[in-house]
Amino acid sequence: MRTIGDCVFLGCESLDTIICQAKIPPVIYNDTFEDMFTTPRIIVPCGTLSAYRKSDWGKRFTNIIEDCKDKKEREYTLHYCK
Repeated sequence: MRTIGDCVFLGCESLDTIICQAKIPPVIYNDTFEDMFTTPRIIVPCGTLSAYRKSDWGKRFTNIIEDCKDKKEREYTLHYCK
């Protein structure tokens, strides 16, 4: 994924986690996360935290976390916006 478009998460009321597995932070726009009611934590691949913090992701989000767990240890619960 290279880009996350306009208004993709528009009005998401209960989104608490975004898992982005891209090693290079995708381009986001000012309104990609428009009118969100929460500030989700962002989980990124191990070794990419600095790149995400230096990108627009770091300007928009403060809770960016690297996922350095072994793939066998991962357990995700995926939610969708309501």
